[in-house]
Amino acid sequence: LPEGFWKELLKLVHEKTAIPSIELTGELTIDLNTLEDVLNRVRGLQGSLQDPEAMYVAAEALLTIRGFLGLEPANPVYEVIYERLRRLEEEWRNSRVLSREMINELIKLVNEIMSYRREREALGLSERLMYDIRRYVSSRFQVSVVKLDNTERAIQDVIRKYSSEIRASSFYESDRKNLRTALLKDLLKVLKGVNIGDVKQVAYNLASYIEGEVLRELQRRH
Repeated sequence: LPEGFWKELLKLVHEKTAIPSIELTGELTIDLNTLEDVLNRVRGLQGSLQDPEAMYVAAEALLTIRGFLGLEPANPVYEVIYERLRRLEEEWRNSRVLSREMINELIKLVNEIMSYRREREALGLSERLMYDIRRYVSSRFQVSVVKLDNTERAIQDVIRKYSSEIRASSFYESDRKNLRTALLKDLLKVLKGVNIGDVKQVAYNLASYIEGEVLRELQRRH
């Protein structure tokens, strides 16, 4: 959403509360502990949600979730969560009334982010990428994703190849093509009935995400 939304939201909060500390900021230190603190405050909301304190807590939660998702803008799982966050922001903007349904959705979003981060933190690079792809596809298209054999082999291949390419800043075009082809083969089986143009775009986007994550992780190791 445009920054104007946040200005309107913060203005609305300020009009109804004397709390002056909530504001847009470019420097935020956000981690799982931050999310857990926000979650506990949102869960603790009782009474009228039009109370200034409730509005403050909800606005803070929206800002915190948005900031956390922004730490990994290329993450496809976050893309799906961000769309739900955006719809929630629009609902509040249009109604200008904070509802219990909105609070429940805030709680659900934070829980999902925390669960996602904790489930993947102990995984190796290949397993983590496969986890992200499966979760993204199942969340976005509401399908059960079991086998992505071509994709898994392609990811393992590029990890092995680029483990020795310490200074690589991008994949060779042939490796990009192989990765996209593997993704497309698997996705066409999983996403039957989905527009083929959309499936191709998903394959390209996921291939780009994989490339960035592989290179970033291997450079970090060295």
